[in-house]
Amino acid sequence: MSIRIERAAGDELERWDSYVDRSVHASPFHRRSVLELIARHHELTWYPLVGYKGEEPFGLFPLFETKEGPFTTVASPPSNTGVAYLGPIRVADNGRKQRKIEKEQRRFIEGVIDWIDTEIEPELVQIRCVDGFTDVRPFLWNGFDVTPSYTYVVDLERAPDALLASFSSDARRSIRRAEERDVDVEIGGPSVIEPLNDLIRSRLEEKGVQYDLSAEMLSSIYDELGSERVRPYVCRHDGDVVGGTFVLIEGETLYGWVGGVTPTTDLPINEAVDWQIMQDGIEEGLSRYDLHGAMEQGVTEYKSKFDPAVTPLFEVTRKSAGVKAATGLIEQIPASIQSIVR
Repeated sequence: MSIRIERAAGDELERWDSYVDRSVHASPFHRRSVLELIARHHELTWYPLVGYKGEEPFGLFPLFETKEGPFTTVASPPSNTGVAYLGPIRVADNGRKQRKIEKEQRRFIEGVIDWIDTEIEPELVQIRCVDGFTDVRPFLWNGFDVTPSYTYVVDLERAPDALLASFSSDARRSIRRAEERDVDVEIGGPSVIEPLNDLIRSRLEEKGVQYDLSAEMLSSIYDELGSERVRPYVCRHDGDVVGGTFVLIEGETLYGWVGGVTPTTDLPINEAVDWQIMQDGIEEGLSRYDLHGAMEQGVTEYKSKFDPAVTPLFEVTRKSAGVKAATGLIEQIPASIQSIVR
């Protein structure tokens, strides 16, 4: 049976998040409210595509139409939004065997490609998949270029003492030093979003790094997803916010989204924040902490201290002849903000 691709609307769009709930590798950015926020905030057109096998949903594929110079681009996620990866996700497989899953996934991806080419006809397609969607062969078989990328994921299915023992010696020393210096890490509410975001922006500007996330956007995401899914972790010293990380939660995964900038003090701020995030995740029965990026060498030296697994994810692109000829007009997909600053 073929996979039918439809742009969700009406009742089907209302059911979008229920399909996200059934996926084992959805990210927080797959939720309808966040997708709509991205579209509104950046003035983009978004397409909530659903692949159906008969009347049952097989997969979701949120897409955004953008302009890159003179060219039309289809992207998931769109660049300059702070979202590192998005792309397609499968709804629950319901015990299907591997051969059947592969066949249906190929039909799903090929159906979406046909929809894109028929409805939009873009010169450029850019997709960055979540780490749970690793079978990108249908893109390869349909003329896309595939580039591997990586993130770090810490296994939280361990007791805190066992996890701490797996850290590097300097990470353990830093955590002890933070405890001795009474560094206070807490989950803040809406009132900490702006000061934390201002701190992140100012530290990045000192490095010459562009930072496009506004406090308004972050507050809107907080309002839409709620405190159960959005946690602004802040670190205070002598009452001042000196560091922190915006954490998102989806399924069994914590995502260290943005933050972790180089502190203005010699205190081990980032180690204290990350350790608190991991302890909270263990206490709540979550299984993974995605450190959100593992591609910048300077950043990997910090993140690898926490005994994470190097986890692959994939970027897939297709360029028209015109885009390939227009050297310098189309920028490469920027690295995630998190991979730069953490």
